Amino acid sequence: MALTDLRAACKRLAELYKDDLVSAMDLMATLSDLDDDAFLRLRIGWENYIDSPAEKAFVTKRLSDMAAGPGPSSTRTSAGGGSSSRRPALQKVQLFWQALLALPSIIVGSFLTLPSNVYLLGTKSLGSSLLVRHCYRGIFDQMMELRSSNGMSRFLITGTPGIGKSFFAVVLMGWLVQEKGVSTIILDFDGLKYLFTTNGTDIKVEMGSEMDFIEEVNDPKTWWIVDTGTAFRRPASTVLLASPDRQRYKEFLKFQGTTTLFMPIWTDDEIKECRIRLYPHLSDATVRDLVWKWGNIPRYVLEKVCVCMA
Repeated sequence: MALTDLRAACKRLAELYKDDLVSAMDLMATLSDLDDDAFLRLRIGWENYIDSPAEKAFVTKRLSDMAAGPGPSSTRTSAGGGSSSRRPALQKVQLFWQALLALPSIIVGSFLTLPSNVYLLGTKSLGSSLLVRHCYRGIFDQMMELRSSNGMSRFLITGTPGIGKSFFAVVLMGWLVQEKGVSTIILDFDGLKYLFTTNGTDIKVEMGSEMDFIEEVNDPKTWWIVDTGTAFRRPASTVLLASPDRQRYKEFLKFQGTTTLFMPIWTDDEIKECRIRLYPHLSDATVRDLVWKWGNIPRYVLEKVCVCMA
């Protein structure tokens, strides 16, 4: 849907506030008072959120800010015409990005290991090392082939919960930079949004809200990785990591250029390698018993052994 003029915008506003006539009239009054430049800035941002869960919140905040007029604020104006809360990410995330880019290569079947006290995605619970599974390479190669030959730019990667889809995000980020020269990656993870960029020696990470990084996500050269969240239709190449729950991603599958790839459960050898390297305190017998109970799911046979045995 395009907001071609003020009339179309007012009509859309009425649809959003069909159950709240008072709010609709107040916001329409503000909308009608905008000059051409202000309306254009609003429209650019608004069209990025049409039909998304964030649309109403964006319009409400933007028009309320306009009605209040300029004033002191800790935010700045985004490319989409709204206020931006983007800021440098926490140091732990900055250190992760720097360490990932400093790796000479990411080799299948080996362990990707960061320096001590540097954690994957800046999250201590994920640890500092991961096994680069052979299926990661297969999924990555399929994505690149589909993108180059069939124009696919949106990928749903799904599989059994607990098999490490978040770890694949780390490997994917590394390979995109190392092998494909990607310089801009947006990551939605753990309820936060991050912008990872690299330009020669200029390496940085910013964090922001759902309404930030509009310019970047509308750039086809950007890669947008969404870990168990909601992905919208944007020009950026998009990867949605999700457990098998069709209700969560049925809308994403309707987008043109979307395909589904499946991540398999772990092999016996992968479980064994990971136990020896990352969980040496666990005995082989204990892990085999848990595998018999839970299957080859590392979250339940390695990461949460105490919970599983309780």
